[in-house]
Amino acid sequence: MINRTGWSVTGALAAAFTIAIASAGATAEFTADVVHTTKGRVMTTRVYVKGAKARQEIDAPGGAHATILRPDKGRMWMITPRTKSYMETKADRKSLTGEDMEQQLHQVATSKFAGKQTISGYVCNKYVYTFKDKSKGTMTEWFAPKLGFRLPIKIRMAEPTGQSMTIEYRNIRRKKLPDSLFELPAGYRKTAMPKAPKMPKPHAGIKGGKPLPRR
Repeated sequence: MINRTGWSVTGALAAAFTIAIASAGATAEFTADVVHTTKGRVMTTRVYVKGAKARQEIDAPGGAHATILRPDKGRMWMITPRTKSYMETKADRKSLTGEDMEQQLHQVATSKFAGKQTISGYVCNKYVYTFKDKSKGTMTEWFAPKLGFRLPIKIRMAEPTGQSMTIEYRNIRRKKLPDSLFELPAGYRKTAMPKAPKMPKPHAGIKGGKPLPRR
């Protein structure tokens, strides 16, 4: 998900890698290219949305892979075609649809309606969020009501340092999508999620309660 409550350009780009688009309305059904731009670097992913279901595909150096969000099942699947394997994580509906994130956002930032603007052929309502912590800068979001899509089709995050990141849905095509896009492929084996690295102990440099001798 996009870290919109306290972000850095690098961290936000990594978070955006998992599609925060599963809170589309029940009637939303489309495909789009999602273009992530930061520090002059551009990364494009392909997304498929059908109601609350969402799928993202990306070509990475290690091979293509996909992420499927299924809020109705409380699951997120990460699929690797090269090895015919997948990893699974459990999550509640609010975290998968971004509702938790929206609630947190309104706690840490003030919002202001900034008029209407056309993005990717859709008339959007534009909102500017100013974080209460001034070091986090601002975020601008564009929502397209006609698309039946609750989350923004464009986001721009700007830090006081001048760094910024933009995520934008382009080449949006409204079309019927097969349910199979949002299911696990037959014959894929389940693999374990990698363990999170252990955090160093608070006093890792202390032995027996005393500082280690300097060398």
